[in-house]
Parts: sequence; structure tokens; C-alpha cells
Amino acid sequence: MQVLFILCVFMCVYSYAIYPPMLWCLALFFKKSWQRGNDFPRVSIVISAFNEAAVIQKKIRNALALEYPSEMLEIIVSSDGSTDDTNTIVQAFDDPRVKLMAFERIGKTACLNKVIPQVSGEIVVFTDANSMFPAGSLKRMVRHFKDQSIGLVTGGTLYIDSEGNLEPTGIYSKLEKWTKVYESAVASCVGADGAIFALRKELYHPLSNQDINDLVIPLQVVRGGKRVIIEPNAPCIEEASSQGKQAMRRQIRISTRTIWALYHNRDLLNIKKHGFFAYFMWSHKLLRLTMPFWFIAAFVLNMYLIRTSTIYWIPMLGFLTFLFIGIGSMLGSGDGRIPSICKLFLITGVSQFIAWMRVWSGKKDVLWTPQR
Repeated sequence: MQVLFILCVFMCVYSYAIYPPMLWCLALFFKKSWQRGNDFPRVSIVISAFNEAAVIQKKIRNALALEYPSEMLEIIVSSDGSTDDTNTIVQAFDDPRVKLMAFERIGKTACLNKVIPQVSGEIVVFTDANSMFPAGSLKRMVRHFKDQSIGLVTGGTLYIDSEGNLEPTGIYSKLEKWTKVYESAVASCVGADGAIFALRKELYHPLSNQDINDLVIPLQVVRGGKRVIIEPNAPCIEEASSQGKQAMRRQIRISTRTIWALYHNRDLLNIKKHGFFAYFMWSHKLLRLTMPFWFIAAFVLNMYLIRTSTIYWIPMLGFLTFLFIGIGSMLGSGDGRIPSICKLFLITGVSQFIAWMRVWSGKKDVLWTPQR
């Protein structure tokens, strides 16, 4: 029972506290570099939109102002059954580079399956209507495609408050970026940021309607023998959304689609065949998604072990303190870094647990509604 308890605690913290330093050690000995260039291949920016009238004009203007040769750029708005003025606003742009592809409500991924074969760019950039690019982000991503081994380049997301001030980067976001940087150095990073990533068009293959594109597309790239990397200096900027029920609903939806994606791409978990990347998949995605079950098991074992030794009150107090602070922060009674961290991990854990229940019941998500 004691060994099992230690194992469960280890698995609770592995993905967040043990895997990153192990990854850093791997990068010391197995770093694999690549070329960068200053070429300007033709780029198609695909903006996924559903009822984005409030921000779509700003997004298109932002795309038109990027530091990139204008004749090598096209901007396509993929409108997934928008019922507001999104389509009208796009059509009002008097610029041949701006195009509207409007569909009935079929889901973001289904729209992409129809759009990507029609774009003219050698490189396709995927983004959302509320994600604004700093002027140099596109150029910084595209320069990596000079190396033919690179198939996909992802950026990252920074957040601003309602007054336009840049919010401090959270510890989770810093850890995620750091992890992807070192995964990229060794082989390929696991997944992309759905708000900003670039792909060689030739590597796009039609997705299932329920696929989460910013995970499944990178997996397709790796399966095709190309690398997925992060450009840490290519951010996009979004206004921070609510962290209450909306954040949990979004996390449940993302976790559900991620679990299904891992199931359908489980061949990439074969370490014998896919080496370091398979190890990254286990550590960065699958084991992280199972964290709620390790936590519950550790908590139950801890309650049992208290009866054998008072020393086990120490981890129990840790569990209870985490839950108390996290729940209090969710209810609005806690502020500061520690309450925010506890709240984040509690929301994530509960969302992942619910996602597993949905997957086991056969539930799949196809349609999407942006949370603002």
C-alpha cells in the first residue's frame, strides 16, 4: 500500500515537475538543430470564425498589416455558419487578398477540410478571429520552413486585460512553452497552439469532424516524417476570457477531443517505433490527462495509511490544503499566485475527469462556440 501510494503521488506530479527537467537533460545530449532562412513563400492565413462580427474587421486589418510581402499573402475567413454580420463585414473589404468562404454550420474542422484544398499558399497559417499577431510573428514562423525537415511551426498566446495591458504569463503557460521548446530541440513538440500555427499545405490531410485540429494536424506531420517545432518569439495576443464556468466548459471540450485524438492516433505511443516523440506523447499528454485518477487514488490510499502511521497526516494536510485553497479561489475568496495555481489545477483536473466520463459514454464534440 505504501509503494502504491508513492507511485500515485509520483504520477500526480510527474508531467509537471519531473518530465520537464528530464526533457532538459535529453536536450543536452540529443539536440537536433535545423536551418532557418529569409525566404518568403506564399502564405495563406485561414481565420476560423463563428459569429465574430465584433472582432473580424480588426483581425483582418491586423493580418493585412503583417511584415510580409503583400503579393505573397492571402487571407481567408472560414465562416462556420455565422448568423451575425461576420460575412457582410468580410465581403466589405476592397482587397483581393481577403476572401470569404462561408459554410452552413458543420463545425470548425469540417470547414477546414473544405478550405485548405482551395488555398493558394505553400504555407497555411491557422488562427482564430480574436487572435492578433504582432507584426513580425508570421515572418518568424515562416523562416523555419527553409529546412525541409520542418513540417509545422507553432507560436504561442499572450493575454491582455480589458484595458489592453499585457497580463503576466502564468506558471502553466511558461511551463508549457518551456516544454515545447525542449521537445522541439530533441525531436518534435506535442501539439500546436490553435490560435497561431503554420503548416506546409502538402502535409494537410482531411480530418474527422470531431478531431481537434491543433493536436491531430501535428500528429499527422510527425507520422509523415517531418518535425513539429515551436517558435518562442512568435506570439499572438488575445483578450483574457472568463475563468469561471466558461473556462471549465472549454477545458472539458478540449480534454474530450484530446482523449479521442490520442485514442485514434495511439500508434504514435509506440516508443520502439517513434522513439523520443512517443515518450513525449506519454509524458506531455496521456499521463497528464490521467492525473485526476492518480490524485483520487493517492487521496484514498492516504486515508487508509493514516491508520497505520501519523506520518501520513503530512501528505493528507497537503491534499486538503490544495483542495481548500483551490475551491476557495474558484468561489472568489482567494487571490494571488498560489490560489491561482490551485484553482487552475483543480479546474483542469475536474474537467479532465468529466472528459473521461464523456469519452467512455461515447460523447464526441463537433461544433464549436468561441468563448468570449
